[in-house]
Amino acid sequence: MIRTDTSPLPTSTDLSQTQERETTLAFNVFKGLAILEVIIHHSSGMALRFLQSESLLYGVLAFINRTLHFAVPAFLFMSALLLARSALGKPFKVRTFLERRFVRSALPYVVWTVLYTLFKVVTTPLTFPEIFKLESIQVLSGTHVVPTATVTLATPTGPQQHASSGDGPVDAAYKAINHLANVFPSLESYRIEAVTEGGEALGEVSIRARVGEIIYSGNGVSTDIVEASARAWLEVINASLANVGVKKD
Repeated sequence: MIRTDTSPLPTSTDLSQTQERETTLAFNVFKGLAILEVIIHHSSGMALRFLQSESLLYGVLAFINRTLHFAVPAFLFMSALLLARSALGKPFKVRTFLERRFVRSALPYVVWTVLYTLFKVVTTPLTFPEIFKLESIQVLSGTHVVPTATVTLATPTGPQQHASSGDGPVDAAYKAINHLANVFPSLESYRIEAVTEGGEALGEVSIRARVGEIIYSGNGVSTDIVEASARAWLEVINASLANVGVKKD
């Protein structure tokens, strides 16, 4: 067959460059998806902290948050593939390879880690601010009475009051506080200890509660157990708003 097209045939160099561009495009798309996953993962994780665990939106965001965990393995896979491709594409020299990796990866990582650590030390307060403070609490409870708690909190916009009922006086107080603060922790553990002895003994309530994927601790002391419980719950809420907690495994 006679070739009528007079354009030059592609050389091996042209084919190699075309293949290189296609490979680079594929890597960029993959990298972009991984970066997008990181943004969605952290954004949904932050949103979960402020949603009720029983709500539909919480379930949807929790599903998205749990399923989008491929970013770290994706970046490791991509780094290993690119490193192997770079090492096998030309004569491999260990010293040159290590020097480039240090300059391009390790050195920026160390510098950024130092800067970020200094930033956290300077900007993170030793104690987190009390956004909400307990002003008063009144409880109605007894036989054949639905437990009800009326809570008044000092808030950034002034004193706010709300009444809620619950399975008990402590549960009612927690629900009233949740409504006023618009934060809905999930109780993980609850412990009561006597601090002093006698009829007017002080009781200390220690709790652990989860907001999203973070566990927060709170303590409250009072001669009234319901008040001590409310103070411990408020400490959890204030800690969650200041992001002072431990991530749950």
